[in-house]
Amino acid sequence: MAFTVIETYEYIIFSMILLDLLQDNLKKIKSLIILKCLECEREREDLQLFIDVMEQRPLQFTLWRIIPISMIVFLSFVSFCVIHIMAVIQIRLFIDTP
Repeated sequence: MAFTVIETYEYIIFSMILLDLLQDNLKKIKSLIILKCLECEREREDLQLFIDVMEQRPLQFTLWRIIPISMIVFLSFVSFCVIHIMAVIQIRLFIDTP
């Protein structure tokens, strides 16, 4: 049971990492297209259309159509948990000391 839960979390974390890497690559592609758009006048309309489509429909996955799935959200959650665990430990140590 615990092994399958860990596997599920691994899949979620790996998918977040891959999605962030993919979004970084898309940003690089977009910057290259913008540079190409400045250089070439014949293809400017097509490239501008492609840039508009990329801006209107960004690659983003959400959880229940509310929470974006990315490493930033995951790391924020982990940070939140760690800070609160540390606070609980400090409060318990403060109460337990005579």
